[in-house]
Amino acid sequence: MSDRNPYADMSSEFGVQCDFLQLIKVEGIGVREFREQHIYLEEYTAVIVNSRLGIDHFFRIADETRFSVPDSMHYYCISEAVGNYLQKYIQYRKRKVFTAENNRFEDLLPAMHRRPQEKYLMVLSDVHSDDDINMFAENKVVVKPCILYRTVATQWPDNKPFDYDYIRVHNMYKLLTEPLMLDVEHWLCEYAKYVRGWAKKKYN
Repeated sequence: MSDRNPYADMSSEFGVQCDFLQLIKVEGIGVREFREQHIYLEEYTAVIVNSRLGIDHFFRIADETRFSVPDSMHYYCISEAVGNYLQKYIQYRKRKVFTAENNRFEDLLPAMHRRPQEKYLMVLSDVHSDDDINMFAENKVVVKPCILYRTVATQWPDNKPFDYDYIRVHNMYKLLTEPLMLDVEHWLCEYAKYVRGWAKKKYN
């Protein structure tokens, strides 16, 4: 634990041990699972992304399926920061990268309506809200949802006892979106099952 961590003072002052554990992790879906969605990347002229993870996994699955992303592909991004991240994969041009001004996909509707022939693929996690998809449908923009990654609970090592006296989920409300909070709740439930099983083996 770094000395710059606020918990370092608490550890030294009260003699407690603080371990920091990642509750969840993100993993990409495999090529087989992707193909089960019956999505063919070559049929789409534009990609809608709401995070840097979405960009990473779009280009990952394109590489794994040996799809060469054309220079003509358009990108519709939830924010300027997400749009700028595309420079990791493409030569950034404003005429093919569109970013929302207020972190709302509604801001992109004028640009979309100017391109009625565009075919949109929306990159999503397995846990997501359909609000944006419904919003596009209400505004006559046809969007194909595409699940490319998922959040999963981290696995506790079998050889490490779960012997903590106190568990704190740090800043969960502020840092996590609602769908991700559901994953954390699932993680805690799974660990509760583990603790009960471990305690039963130890004390019975």
